[in-house]
Amino acid sequence: MSECFFNARDHGAEAIAQPSETLTVENPQFGGLVKLTAGETVAIYHPTKGCDYDSVGIQKAIDAAHAAGGGTVYVPAGDYLIAPIRLRSRVNLHLAPGAHLWGSPYLEDYFSDGDVIVSSVDEGFGRKDNGLSGAGKIRLVHAEDAEDVAITGMGLISGQSPRWIIPWLNSKPDDWFKERPTDTLIFHRCRRVRIEGIRILDTPAWTLVFDNCEHVAVHGIDIRSTDVINSDGIDLVNTSFATISDCKLHCTDDAICLKNMQHDATMGQIAVTNCIIRTLCNGLKIGTDTAGNFENITFSNIVIRNHEDDAHGAEGGVNLCALDGGFVRNVSVDNVVMDNVQCPFYLVARCRKKNQKHRTPRPGRMSGIMLSNIQAEGAKTPAFVVGHEDEPIRDVSISNLRVRKARQAYRQAIPEFDGTHPRYPTPYMFGERPDDRLPAAGLYLRHTSHVKLENIELDIPAADARPGLKVDQSE
Repeated sequence: MSECFFNARDHGAEAIAQPSETLTVENPQFGGLVKLTAGETVAIYHPTKGCDYDSVGIQKAIDAAHAAGGGTVYVPAGDYLIAPIRLRSRVNLHLAPGAHLWGSPYLEDYFSDGDVIVSSVDEGFGRKDNGLSGAGKIRLVHAEDAEDVAITGMGLISGQSPRWIIPWLNSKPDDWFKERPTDTLIFHRCRRVRIEGIRILDTPAWTLVFDNCEHVAVHGIDIRSTDVINSDGIDLVNTSFATISDCKLHCTDDAICLKNMQHDATMGQIAVTNCIIRTLCNGLKIGTDTAGNFENITFSNIVIRNHEDDAHGAEGGVNLCALDGGFVRNVSVDNVVMDNVQCPFYLVARCRKKNQKHRTPRPGRMSGIMLSNIQAEGAKTPAFVVGHEDEPIRDVSISNLRVRKARQAYRQAIPEFDGTHPRYPTPYMFGERPDDRLPAAGLYLRHTSHVKLENIELDIPAADARPGLKVDQSE
């Protein structure tokens, strides 16, 4: 990347954001969120009256760096109010320590007839149903068809999610909240992307998304988004040759999630390592969108820990899905420590017809899965590996597994599901939340082939009459 240097202040960014509005939590009761305290107040940043947003100056600096053949756009310490900005090829947006980019608090700033990314994530399972479609919306920070692009430094980017979540909680806490911006940072059809060192806070939907990208490196970032549904941490969508390392993530939805929405296309060559995760959903996940294929993926050296005062423990530590006709193969999960995670891991293959409109629906396939050196304290449900009756999950190795179970409640049989309306994969997909209804207390296998178990330790409460391990319809 060029050595050219562009100071955003020299292009008109004046750090105009001011904490000029205060919102108070009056009705914080909503079971799916981290607890919010009644009476808690949050300051919302607005622009200085009569001034341009700082994003005008930052965008001018980005465009100048791009026109010069590349360079670094330097944002000094200060509070900057930004509407959506577009990153360009060979530009590094560098946020100095103390540089805070505050997303616009006005929903109309996220709509445009012009510079809008049409992303494949908008077609994902449940996105339209939950009001998260990006049609007509601009992401706060976005890049499309860019190469050699980066965001680095020790500054932060805030989506100001309390601007939307608090008024909603105070009026209708039993409904999904839809009137909000969509993904906060998105890279679409980009190559050689680097995100390093920054903090990303309070995102109103998915946080950091890579869609149809190649050669992605995410290192040492801190994500904290704890007050809104669907605030995934890092999503790799139809993306290959990616590394995620040394990150800290605290979010209400999936922390690190891989999705493939392209029928019969394959994404892979992905390594995730040395991350600390706190989530109300899944720590590490492949799916649920699995119309395409996944291969050659590793997750290693991960800590997943939820505090006891969260709304509930993490739903799942590791969730691998093959639901929409694609395959998942050659995946290694190694050295994972979990605390207050409801289900240590669950592998599911089903035949979901909704996402297979362009072909004859078929079950997802899964093979070559290695789970090793996993320790889970306080699990609420057993781990399970459940394939499809016509397509067993094959060649699974589970070794050095230690699970300490916290409670139990069960039934002796679980149903097969019609592919027209299969249940969304959760630890409770075979029963009713929050009950643990599988016929095994610690590890359950059904519709599997060639599963190798070695050094399995299941610490089960004495009152649980079920076997620690149960295998059904497997070979």
